[in-house]
Amino acid sequence: MNRKIAKTKDLLSKVAIVLVVAIVLVRPRVAENVGSAARICYNMGIENLILVRDSLPEREPMAKLATHNAAHIIDSLQCFPTLEQAIADYNIVIGTTARRGRHRFVHQDPRETVEKLLPLLPLNKAAIIFGPEDTGLSNDELKLCQMASAIPTDDFSSLNLAQAVAIHCYELYQGVVHQHKDMAPAPQLATSFELESMY
Repeated sequence: MNRKIAKTKDLLSKVAIVLVVAIVLVRPRVAENVGSAARICYNMGIENLILVRDSLPEREPMAKLATHNAAHIIDSLQCFPTLEQAIADYNIVIGTTARRGRHRFVHQDPRETVEKLLPLLPLNKAAIIFGPEDTGLSNDELKLCQMASAIPTDDFSSLNLAQAVAIHCYELYQGVVHQHKDMAPAPQLATSFELESMY
């Protein structure tokens, strides 16, 4: 019985991630990185992968890195011309960055970010945003986010796009699987589109 309960809890945790979390890649330049991100999403139970780009990259190099198991994520990619459009339906938007500065409100690492995110997940949709391989998210793009996350590293802070996606997805998966069953859900928040419409 205990094994059945554990399996059921694990399945429900995965379903929760699938339904309410999306990974958003802003202007990815390398198709293989998109494929790797798709594979990582599938590994960690996330089905929603969104691109901010003028058009979809070539499918073959994406599919090669995604492998057969995650090919359906490649085939169901959503593509938007602007970040504002990509996150319009999401209540919680988390930006990622390797750079810290006067205009960058980085306050937590991925694990701390997940701890703040988990109570919001049952009733809210969350998007985790990753910038281009060469520049990352701009200050203006980070202003569209309610939270920002930076991966702690030693002297060299630059990570490959797929590596950054993997670390955040892993922390999210672990957080959801091990979250306390009595955690009180937060109320539903306004979407990004609704917030923008107020100004």
